[in-house]
Amino acid sequence: MPATIKMIAEKAGVSRGTVDRVLNNRGDVNPATEKRILRIAKELGYTPNQAGRALAARKKGYVIDVILCSLGNEFFDDVKNGIARGMQEAENYGIRVNILEMKGYDVSRQHELLDRAGEEADLIVLNAINDPLIISKVKELKDSGKETILVNTSLECNETLASVCVDYIESGATAAGLMGLMLKKQADIVIAMGSKNVLGHNERVVGFINNIKKRHPEYNIITTFETKDDEELAYDTMKQVLKAHPETSGVYITSGGQRGVCKAIEEAGRYDITVVTSDGTKTVQEYVRKGIIRATVMQEPEKQGYEAIHAGVYYLVYGELPDSKPALIRNEIYIEENL
Repeated sequence: MPATIKMIAEKAGVSRGTVDRVLNNRGDVNPATEKRILRIAKELGYTPNQAGRALAARKKGYVIDVILCSLGNEFFDDVKNGIARGMQEAENYGIRVNILEMKGYDVSRQHELLDRAGEEADLIVLNAINDPLIISKVKELKDSGKETILVNTSLECNETLASVCVDYIESGATAAGLMGLMLKKQADIVIAMGSKNVLGHNERVVGFINNIKKRHPEYNIITTFETKDDEELAYDTMKQVLKAHPETSGVYITSGGQRGVCKAIEEAGRYDITVVTSDGTKTVQEYVRKGIIRATVMQEPEKQGYEAIHAGVYYLVYGELPDSKPALIRNEIYIEENL
């Protein structure tokens, strides 16, 4: 016999109206009672009325705000394609999804967008800058009842509902493993990272350096510089690095700025430098085919965009994350032959 609201109410010791409010996200229920009801419903295998859920969500008129550090960064084109797929799903429940874009990693600008989202949205999907001000704002939003799902990033706090991203340490370690397979016994390596304010970029660097030290202690890390995911800055800085360090034999690019770095290497005629990077943007594919980039570690950006919205929609409609809750996206290796 399928579980009913009456059965849940009897086992929880509450009225059917209370159970109905919890299962349909209508609020005004003690948090402890709500948690108990949801647990009992799960234990009994309660299957909600899908049509009823959709109708309740439509009446609510939920809003999801998506904040992305995406302007001028082609990587996010695929992330936004995934978000667009999620938006189609959201429309079935009358949920509106807004995309708020910013350029680079301006903490004050992201804080401003979070303020705006806090006023208009019921849930936020955030490509977060790892900064105390942003962390504090995420906590503040949670305290006000508004959850945050991270996309293509991680954050040094436990106040987010979920995070849809790769294992960045593993990504960096994988890049180091690839470089070790291609370089000679002695190598001088430069790291071009996106931003020190992005936890994932830092974790990639940590994973890369730790694996190099473990497997190739004879290698030398010459310098690490930030591209800020800005092509001009990446180009200018890489030119200076090559001039100061002609011994450079390997370059690891953690995120954006690939065109700038590769353009500087190409103009210098340094086809002897082994370049390993992340992602599979059109720029990366172009330089793989030119022989500048030897390998890249992918992270399924379209899937990240979709999974973040899917999780947000499911949470607003059902009050919990889907059974297949967002998990780490796979790191995949691509070279010219399989790109």
